[in-house]
Amino acid sequence: MLTKRITIVTYAAIVAASLVVLYPKLSLAVSPSDADEWAAKDPITVTITSATNTYLPINKTKSLSATATDPDCYRVDSTWYNYSDQVTSGNNSTDYHIWWTASEGTFPDMYGTSATYEAPDYAAGSSIRNVTVTAHADDFDRGDETPTDAGYDESADTDSITVKVWQIHVGGHISGTMDTDNDTTQAACYGDPHLGWIEPNNPAGATGYYGNTELYGSIPSAISATSGFNWYNYKQGIKRHKETATEPNWKTPYDYNHPSSYEFDFGPAYFYLDADPRHPNTTGTNVHKIFAMDGPGVTVGLTNDAGIPPYTYYDFEMFYKAWVEIGGVRVSNENIWCVLFDLDVVSGKWSDVSHGLLTGS
Repeated sequence: MLTKRITIVTYAAIVAASLVVLYPKLSLAVSPSDADEWAAKDPITVTITSATNTYLPINKTKSLSATATDPDCYRVDSTWYNYSDQVTSGNNSTDYHIWWTASEGTFPDMYGTSATYEAPDYAAGSSIRNVTVTAHADDFDRGDETPTDAGYDESADTDSITVKVWQIHVGGHISGTMDTDNDTTQAACYGDPHLGWIEPNNPAGATGYYGNTELYGSIPSAISATSGFNWYNYKQGIKRHKETATEPNWKTPYDYNHPSSYEFDFGPAYFYLDADPRHPNTTGTNVHKIFAMDGPGVTVGLTNDAGIPPYTYYDFEMFYKAWVEIGGVRVSNENIWCVLFDLDVVSGKWSDVSHGLLTGS
């Protein structure tokens, strides 16, 4: 009996030892840390999920998003296992896997699956620019991945979309007559519909010396919007006068004295605006043009003698800057224009000594 019992125990020990030798890793589930070899199952793929050919005004922002995958695999002994490498985590410069670039414009936050693209500013030339926006993805570890689960290193992938960045061109007219598409209210006292240098009763009904200017905004024909356009105009310069024939100095304080910095002149509440690109407004065809009328100068009445006396000389040196905004963001160039003139008194009436008008076209 004793001999038989020893034999049985010995045989059981031999079987157990054989199982350990034949199946050394059956007792634990495999993981990337057990990998004997890594390989790429498929290349990295990144896809921008935002729409392509999106129209975006200059200086405005657009939210973008992307997804990415990186199917890898690893071998333990002779068996291969699938592994999804991390290519979407991270949203700053120290841990990103996805980042964004553009042929023009900037990214205030360029890292991560979501990003904000900011369109560039105005540029002379085409009213619509095709901007290429690109998302990049790689599997290079910039974060807290460990060497045992970093996956297989591969080349980065990219995906691109086109953003159509558009702009409004603001210019000015200082000769001829107002555009026939301009629906602003006519103001005969400023010389409307005549443009340029205006004098009392020339044209008939004008009540002063003005630089009658028609500001216009040209909107790209591909843009169908008919509302949301807001005009702004700022000013700087000097207006001053003398009050006696022998007075060598200008009367102080000056009538207006901001020669070196612009300040608000008018905005969307200004009366002489046509911010509706349809003609006629509301019901007409979209002509893709908006207008603002301004006639900087001095009112002296139909009799051309207001302010005399005590005024004996008047100097007007004013510069202006006009643009268009959408939602509080400038979407046009800044058009610089000016009205300059000097008036003297001759036989109790005002007389034009000199004048000049200038505006960007």
